[in-house]
Amino acid sequence: MRHEEVPGHPGVVTARVSEAAGPARALASVLDDEERARAARFRFPADADRHRVAHVLLRLVLGRHVGEPPGRLVLLGRPCAGCGGPRAFPASRPSRRWSFPVSRPPGP
Repeated sequence: MRHEEVPGHPGVVTARVSEAAGPARALASVLDDEERARAARFRFPADADRHRVAHVLLRLVLGRHVGEPPGRLVLLGRPCAGCGGPRAFPASRPSRRWSFPVSRPPGP
């Protein structure tokens, strides 16, 4: 899947959903059951694509940094410190010392 790292910011990547949606669908097997189910619940395909691209990229980048296959990573939802909402920042198991904000601005 084509993505670019932001210079000077290790682990920060960007991708165009319009270009990455197809590859993300092909790589959906790396997502866990909850991530796949959430993508299936979106009303609009573009929203499902944004979700899938963001979560596949998270797993690809994180897996590369920790030396684990993306599909073997176990990500746990942690509540948002601001609003208490669920799964604001995925955290890795067994260590909960890292969290990984995922931003999905609207657009292609």
